Amino acid sequence: MTNNNEGLKVVFAEIQNFKGVTHQVLELDGQNAWLIGGNGKGKSSLIDALLSTIDSSYIPSKPIKDGEDRGVINIKIAGNESGREEEYEISITFTPSMRTGRLKLKHNGQEITRAPKDMLKSIFGKISFDIYEFISSPKREQVKTLKVLTGAEDKLNSIDFKLQQSREEYRRLSKNLEDSKAVNKRENRPFNDEDIHKFGSAPVDEQAIMNEMSAADEESKKWSDNYNKVMAVKNEYKYCHSSIALAEQTMEDISRQMEELKNKLDAAEKVYDQGLIQMNEVKAKLDKGEAWLERNPKPSSEAIMTKLSEAKKHNQMHSIIAEYKKRQNVILSQQVKVDDMKEDIAKMEKEKVAVISNSQLPVQGLTFTDDDVILNSIPLDQVNTATKLDVAVAISMAMNKKLKLVMIREGSLFDLPHLKKTLQTLHDAGFQYIVEWVDPNGGELEIKYEEVPFENK
Repeated sequence: MTNNNEGLKVVFAEIQNFKGVTHQVLELDGQNAWLIGGNGKGKSSLIDALLSTIDSSYIPSKPIKDGEDRGVINIKIAGNESGREEEYEISITFTPSMRTGRLKLKHNGQEITRAPKDMLKSIFGKISFDIYEFISSPKREQVKTLKVLTGAEDKLNSIDFKLQQSREEYRRLSKNLEDSKAVNKRENRPFNDEDIHKFGSAPVDEQAIMNEMSAADEESKKWSDNYNKVMAVKNEYKYCHSSIALAEQTMEDISRQMEELKNKLDAAEKVYDQGLIQMNEVKAKLDKGEAWLERNPKPSSEAIMTKLSEAKKHNQMHSIIAEYKKRQNVILSQQVKVDDMKEDIAKMEKEKVAVISNSQLPVQGLTFTDDDVILNSIPLDQVNTATKLDVAVAISMAMNKKLKLVMIREGSLFDLPHLKKTLQTLHDAGFQYIVEWVDPNGGELEIKYEEVPFENK
């Protein structure tokens, strides 16, 4: 191998009947390589072949070359890892019935038969990271990539899931709170703060007042009965009085005609005596009745009716205020829930920031939110292309710590001086790189094991 830096590198690859490749051997021996050729000459097929074999999460579309019944890829990876020489042999076979491929993995000559894809993933991770695709991908896809890079993807996803639930609950509670406030605000309240104190304490017992009114009606009826009796006696007294007056008149007439009317006078005296006795008896009854009337004025229900009316008004206002207080209590309860939820969201967001901060992303000042990638407080999509590429290269290196290999698709889209700077960065970090380069003249596929094969162009 030409580069003995720490880390694993690709030393050999053989591709047969894969996509647009019939047969191709790459004698890399850990060197860098340029895949140069016109469009459709097999450059992308070679990169897809390497990725399909090394990256267990990369599944190619239509992997078998047209007209063939199987495609085979063999790759050897070797290098120094933690002071030990390590070697991995990876073989994958694609058939029409097994389009994801049948994988075989050997480590230092020993075949790994138990979950080789999982082992492959744990060793080499995700080398299918595409630098150019990353800088042009949607923000949320970029965020997903950085989550993986932190090594705390599951924890961050768990926090994000809880945050999403809490934010939805917060929005629901906030809407309920605003709806409750709106109801109270829209209400044409027929009361003020003094009324709340006056009518809000307790309702008035209308039944007690109605019982009081029934008792008053009974007393009024009793009074009326006694009044009628007194009036009857009074009429009787008047009648007696009239009889006596008439008798007196008769006595005077008889006195003038004493002799002629002696018998009449005797009769009149008798009537007089009897009437006088009766009048005294009636007078005693009359005095007693009038005395009772004087002691017992006629009961009036008007005051009680007024009292009942006021009680009804009081209770109506009490009911309105009770409903108002109930809504106020609901609002207070909702406000507490909203405030608690807001505090929980703030805590989770703080925890998420701490997780991201402690993850030591590969570029100083690089961080991310739920839906954006930030570099030194500026959204990544607002920085210049060269800076974006530098960030993407740093991410690519950070994702491939054991296998020090970076694939650069469509390298011809890069500015050549900046590409050279990028490749120098990879070289200084001990990384092997494979660059795809479009030949504008449409030439056949050519593999060059050079640092930069265009120095003089």
